[in-house]
Amino acid sequence: MTTKLLTDSEGRKIGKTTGNAINLFGDPKDLFGQIMALADSVIAPAFELATNLSLEEIGVQKQLAESDPMQAKKNLAFAVVKLCHSKELAQNRPGSLRIHSSRRPNPN
Repeated sequence: MTTKLLTDSEGRKIGKTTGNAINLFGDPKDLFGQIMALADSVIAPAFELATNLSLEEIGVQKQLAESDPMQAKKNLAFAVVKLCHSKELAQNRPGSLRIHSSRRPNPN
């Protein structure tokens, strides 16, 4: 079995070897910042590989990434911090916003 790797905007895998690792279980504030620092081109694949959102919600977030990448990054950061730490810590991140969609209410 193989799995797709998350890569940066230059096609290099995100990890310790390439110096761009994201520490999922370190300080939630750092995790939020590392996700916000990702290139816009990484947002859509990161929703697929680093969240447990439904395929439908991932599709909504991919569309949002095209029209409002900053909001999509905030949503991604919220989802990852919530998954790896807690909903409470995700909501307490500066500038964090709940995942939202103009078509559906917040699933959280």
